[in-house]
Amino acid sequence: MEKRKTALYDIHLAEKAEMTDLGGWVLPQQYPEGSAAEHLWDRGACSLCDFSHLSRIAVSGADAMALLQRVLTSNVAALEQGRAQYGILSSESGCALDEAYLYRTGVDAYLFVGNAAVRERTVDYLREQSRGQRVTVRDKTLQTVAIAVQGPRSEVLLTELFGNLDFLGRRKGSFGCVEWEGRRLWVGRTGYTGDPVGFEVYTEACDAPWLWERLRAMGAKPAGLGARDSLRIEAGLPHFGQEYGLDRDGAELPIFAVPLARFAVHFAEKGDFTGREALIRQREHLTRRIVPVAGLDGTLTEGADLLCRGEPVGYVTSAAAAPCPETGGLRYIGLACVAAGISAGAALTLRSGGRVQVVERHLRNDMGPIARPVLPDGTTAGW
Repeated sequence: MEKRKTALYDIHLAEKAEMTDLGGWVLPQQYPEGSAAEHLWDRGACSLCDFSHLSRIAVSGADAMALLQRVLTSNVAALEQGRAQYGILSSESGCALDEAYLYRTGVDAYLFVGNAAVRERTVDYLREQSRGQRVTVRDKTLQTVAIAVQGPRSEVLLTELFGNLDFLGRRKGSFGCVEWEGRRLWVGRTGYTGDPVGFEVYTEACDAPWLWERLRAMGAKPAGLGARDSLRIEAGLPHFGQEYGLDRDGAELPIFAVPLARFAVHFAEKGDFTGREALIRQREHLTRRIVPVAGLDGTLTEGADLLCRGEPVGYVTSAAAAPCPETGGLRYIGLACVAAGISAGAALTLRSGGRVQVVERHLRNDMGPIARPVLPDGTTAGW
């Protein structure tokens, strides 16, 4: 099957990006300066990332809210127009079928931004669940683009581009539409980097080169999948297929194993929804959980076994080499699926012998507009 290309493919080639395959899409892995430099530029200035491979599914109609309230774990009824929320499509057994940011774009209209690997399955699932209801489900992925504009200078650049951001609320999760120079763009205060300041912009595919080049001319630099992965791992953010979905052996991962899930699952605020009973059981008795880990003796490898006192307790789900501004070198960070009794400070080992420490977190983003990495000893590094 021929690999899909985003509307920015030719620009990535002109930027001399190293391209790779992800879920059937050809995307930039890194640009000539390398993933570490891209990571640092994001944390200190403003990065651009093409994430147009993610699904963009428009759900509209008089029964759209009722449908989404039933299939998502979040409280869709509380989502105001011009706002976004994080939610999960759960199976009846409490395993994630997809995770998404849901944007309310109109009175009876929503944009579901989910994972590339399960896009077609999610579209089919939403259509199946909406049979007999006043709902239209349209896959807009191939007609649109998604560009992440992240980092402490992102707001400055977008304000310069549009003149102001009055069309957009000030709170995290705000979402708005702007008509500019004959183009329509949807802008959200959302992101997948952990940056305190960041935006995601959606527009028609034909307008993607215009937006990219304008922001590049203002000083934003491109970031590839390598930097995007190290940034999200540093922020402790899960990825579908690694921390959500099925584990390396094909067994279901419990949704509540991911700490972030507590913000995406609502019980008191809504009635019945798919997976509710299983999720209640998970909340009361969890056997596995996802924790941030640091490799003390070098690189971590996705899928590597983790031992505690010689006994297997889990495995590394995600791993990356992130830059350390204190030393000028690299920090080896990851996320791991471990037995529920393993907590921050636990000393683990790889089966290969390297030391691994469970840490409280990899990143602080409560110190002003610039996020700062936390080292394994608990100290906070500065840029």
